[in-house]
Amino acid sequence: MICCCTEYEAGRLGRFLFETLKIPCYWKSDESIYERECGNMPGFAVYYRYPNSQHVTYSQFIKVSS
Repeated sequence: MICCCTEYEAGRLGRFLFETLKIPCYWKSDESIYERECGNMPGFAVYYRYPNSQHVTYSQFIKVSS
């Protein structure tokens, strides 16, 4: 995909990826940040269909994002 982009488009794609991945990197930086911002969010449920199920722990998040 990047091979068929102009220099301008590649720069925009790079900026998009940087901004998209900046937030998960911030969550990964500290367990207290992860717990405060993600701990009870329904999108972090282990089984998304059941939002009240167990949530992804910090250690599980680190394993997935590494």
